[in-house]
Amino acid sequence: MRRPQTGWSTMRRGGRLVPCPPSLQEVVSVLSQAFHGIGALFALQPFFYMLLGIVVGLAFGVAPGLGGITAMAILVPLTYKLDQTSAFALLIGAASAVAFGGSVSAILINTPGTNQNVATCLDGYPMTRRGEGRRAIGISATASALGGVIGAVVLLALIPVMHSIVLAFAPPEYFMLCLLGLTAIAGVSGKNMLKGLVMGGLGMLLSFVGYDPVTGTLRYTFNLLYLYDGIDIVAAVIGLFAVAEMISLMVEGQTIVSKNVVEKPGGLLEGVKDVFRHWWLFVRSSIIGTVIGIIPGVGGGTANVVAYSHAVQTSRHPERFGTGIPEGVIAPESANNASFGGALVPTVAFGIPGSEMCVVLLGAFMLHGLVPGPEMLKEHVDLVFQMAWGVVFANIIASLIGVALMSWLVKMCSVRVSLLAPSVIAIALLGAYATAGSVGDVVVALIFGVFGYWMKKLDYPRAPLMIGLVLGNLAEVNFHLSMQIYGPGFLFRPISLVILVAILVFAFGPYVQRMAGARRRASA
Repeated sequence: MRRPQTGWSTMRRGGRLVPCPPSLQEVVSVLSQAFHGIGALFALQPFFYMLLGIVVGLAFGVAPGLGGITAMAILVPLTYKLDQTSAFALLIGAASAVAFGGSVSAILINTPGTNQNVATCLDGYPMTRRGEGRRAIGISATASALGGVIGAVVLLALIPVMHSIVLAFAPPEYFMLCLLGLTAIAGVSGKNMLKGLVMGGLGMLLSFVGYDPVTGTLRYTFNLLYLYDGIDIVAAVIGLFAVAEMISLMVEGQTIVSKNVVEKPGGLLEGVKDVFRHWWLFVRSSIIGTVIGIIPGVGGGTANVVAYSHAVQTSRHPERFGTGIPEGVIAPESANNASFGGALVPTVAFGIPGSEMCVVLLGAFMLHGLVPGPEMLKEHVDLVFQMAWGVVFANIIASLIGVALMSWLVKMCSVRVSLLAPSVIAIALLGAYATAGSVGDVVVALIFGVFGYWMKKLDYPRAPLMIGLVLGNLAEVNFHLSMQIYGPGFLFRPISLVILVAILVFAFGPYVQRMAGARRRASA
């Protein structure tokens, strides 16, 4: 007999089928299909369409507010007359390149191109302001390319056991992951912990605007129809970072990089070295991104924030995060690119979208007569391998293109603010509008822009507000579901308990270390 999810042999034990180790013939067959997938991808026509998709993905990633969903939605109808290999080379190329494109605008102008690059702003932009823009882009290019490779490798390796892994995550695990991300508020609050906690609480309150997930009643809407669906996160983030920063530059009358700051030579190579200097953080963040990508419906935006939170909580110098350090770019960029490879696993294996872009990808499967699940893994496994290889090479090529254009992009930071600020604000507001075609999103971006400017002026950290806004509603929904399904005992589910222990370690570990250090110094 055959096990449809994997293709490995099965045997009956105790009245049920269990997988047995693959035979040499099965291993050779899988390797043959893997090489066939890479050969099909590098045929002339599919490779051309993959390059076209990469260029489109980079462009939509750099433009604030557009992102991968818009790019995929535009490209899917264009694949109707293409063969399956070319069609999915185009779509995978675009989806893989979006995250790196968004990191470029996040690093250079403090404008996250997509919701997957929100945390990249926190350290990437400060690096640019002190003349290390090339180094930050070098870090992003290297971490994005290698993170995407890890995600794709996991996609190939985990399909045989993915059914049990996906089913192991339920609302309790989602809730605990959100809590793990929220604990980073303490780490990114800077010197004034109270201000950071206030902003984190405000972010969570703002995430509760709209319908209550349990009772269905409206909260904090002030009878405004626009607020019934809550505050759009993309519009809020665009205002909080892009618009606020441009207002600040106009008030100060400066360029992004001061004339007194000289771009440091050798920055690109230094950025590449940074990733290998902090290789263990890179590996951990890539794993975090892949695991979160595998969880259906969570996506790279959450992976970006959780990986950054993990970097803060495990650092020996958490107070330096937000001032422009390499670790603050390595963690989110490796996680968000790895998450797409992880998100493809439930999408291909079970027809359950792992992220927002994978929802559009499911539509493309149907358009081309493909049914995700056991049938696809059995009848079209060569196409699955082609998609995995597409993720690998699209991430690498996108990073190389970004590096090739880096000198031109970095010059943008020295443009006069009278020219730069109006252009960035116009593009940012257009991106906020393009998200859902709502004028209300433009108003939200402007309001958050003014609010973000005053936060910066009064020395209130913006990162805690962003973390609370991104994770607050997700935590609330999954908490209610956990209580309804499992009761208070959901905390003692195995994976939940492991995450709870990690939360306690990250939350109280630094204080224990400080107390132990103080005692050692006192005894010395």
